[in-house]
Amino acid sequence: MEKQEFDFRSWIRDRKQNMYDLVIEDDDHYCLQTDYGTARINFYPDQIVEISITSAKTDEIKYYLHFQLVDDEHTRQLFYEMEEALDKLRYDKNLKILLSCTSGFTTSYFAQELNEAARTLHLDYSFDAVPYVELYDKAENYDIVLLAPQIGYMKKKISLSMPEKLIVQIPTSTFAAYDAMGMIRFVEESLKEKKKKKKKKSCSGLCCKAKSTHTILCMALIYDGSEVSFYTRLYQDGIVLLDETTIRPVFDVSTIWDTINYAQTKATIDFIAIAMPGTVDPDGSVDFECILRDTGNLKKSVQERYHIPTLVMNNTNAGACGYHVLHPEYSSIVLHSQPYGKGMGGQGIIVNGKLVTGLGGISGEVKYYLKRMQFSDSPKQLGRTESGQIELVVNALLATISLLGPEIIALRTPMVSDMNMLEKRLAHFIPERSLPKLEFISDINELIFEGMLELAGIEHRTILEQTSGQPAYRA
Repeated sequence: MEKQEFDFRSWIRDRKQNMYDLVIEDDDHYCLQTDYGTARINFYPDQIVEISITSAKTDEIKYYLHFQLVDDEHTRQLFYEMEEALDKLRYDKNLKILLSCTSGFTTSYFAQELNEAARTLHLDYSFDAVPYVELYDKAENYDIVLLAPQIGYMKKKISLSMPEKLIVQIPTSTFAAYDAMGMIRFVEESLKEKKKKKKKKSCSGLCCKAKSTHTILCMALIYDGSEVSFYTRLYQDGIVLLDETTIRPVFDVSTIWDTINYAQTKATIDFIAIAMPGTVDPDGSVDFECILRDTGNLKKSVQERYHIPTLVMNNTNAGACGYHVLHPEYSSIVLHSQPYGKGMGGQGIIVNGKLVTGLGGISGEVKYYLKRMQFSDSPKQLGRTESGQIELVVNALLATISLLGPEIIALRTPMVSDMNMLEKRLAHFIPERSLPKLEFISDINELIFEGMLELAGIEHRTILEQTSGQPAYRA
């Protein structure tokens, strides 16, 4: 008996539930509405489905993915995951606002006044206060950070550390008068301004510097401790055809399958490049136990499933290679990545213009020696404060500079953005003539994609030369 085709639209309509209101705008646009968030399901040609969840509190996308309707069980699983993510917003409905000043004393009093005003106005706002030294440790649990006028000069630095969070300085007149109503109006106006500035970037015609021909699909996974962002670009002759980001609470290989299936509806793919966190063996196996589930040998799995040549690499290594593509004047480069609030980072290393991965992909895995060093506190605790992050980064760089002597170190260190201060710290231990140039990197994504495209082009060229017996193109 022939299996009936799964009708996802009917399945959604027939589901019995009471956690949301189902609104069917038309046959291709379904909406799941709640007081705390909205989930949208959009249907496109080629059986492509797009799912997104937007928080009513911050108007930010908390969940996003697209996939092809090829497996009914997988489709149901993704829908259940979306329902769970939507329901979680129920417990995060309240807008959390953190005030900070030098000592936390004056802002603590102001926070009390603001909470009283919010209750009077029946607003789902909650206010807390911390001294500046505790700001980095506490801020990730809040939606907005309000800086007292006396530390307003720190706004730019803090915004670099938390680019996705709304950071604003309290107006002096409002703070001096403890004007709670004025402060709430200011918060609402700041939220409106943030929403106005949020525009989806257009990738039409976007080019890269790394030159390659053919069609290459690049995927990069970035993990910040709370959610997984999976970035995708499809390049054709160096031009971006597709630029997408998948946001999910967890990661498994089905995300990769969905992404490849979706990209194949846009173009015929010649090569696949994947950049992952953790240790990546030359054979394509990935070791990053924090989030990866049942990946095994990722390169082998992709090639067996799609019969497309594939390269799997560490994301920081890809970033270092991308930096070299953009800055060919340097032949010795280190990219140090220290995620926000984390005790351990990693490094991508270029020596004499060549990427160094090491035996079993261990090159740049600084965690193996940092764990054995003596610190003022545990690396986990140090990672929560600015001063602790400085201690971690300085110790990691000392070993790197002593062993490699790079010309430049690019730092993706959100909590350590002052390169002059970092250079002074390093100068206590390293002779001035041997100090490398330091450059702060606020966005590593572009570097990762440049590096992936460069390395994928080289690998693809090698494969074509081996199969055809003559050079095919230059990366």
